[in-house]
Amino acid sequence: MDNNLTIFQENKVSQALIDKDAIYSAEGTPLSTASNVVIGQVSPYVGDYGISRNPESFASFGFRRYFVDRDRNAVLRLSRDGITEISSYGMRSFFRDEFKKANKAYGMFDIHSKSYILSLSLDKDYDYNNQTYSNDSFGNSIVVPQTNYKTLSFDDKVNGWSSFYTFDPTFG
Repeated sequence: MDNNLTIFQENKVSQALIDKDAIYSAEGTPLSTASNVVIGQVSPYVGDYGISRNPESFASFGFRRYFVDRDRNAVLRLSRDGITEISSYGMRSFFRDEFKKANKAYGMFDIHSKSYILSLSLDKDYDYNNQTYSNDSFGNSIVVPQTNYKTLSFDDKVNGWSSFYTFDPTFG
């Protein structure tokens, strides 16, 4: 991001300068190096968040990076102002409950709707949104749809979780 190296670890997100004169002598003059590729000092972002063991949750668009920290039950956005916990926008308890049931968290960015899509792969089938449907016109039998995934989207324009989807994305 911004020609710097962003480092995602299990418990921390950091950045490091690259291709810059980051090494100086005690007098303050730049030292010449044998290579023009220099990784400078690693600076952590504020906050105790990382990408856990879910690199598949990472998605980026423009200067924004989205990822999941399942260890802390958080969905996060990294942008120029630092790390923001976007799961706290009305969905904190939802993610706390769903991350306990999830095996994987797949993230992607939909360039058409300009939203971060997150699909949670659950460990077994669960009732879909706790809704019931009748499978005949007289309402004699009740069907409770079950699914082993939950897919939802975050929209930066409204700064919130805008949609639940009824599909399980296979590629993003």
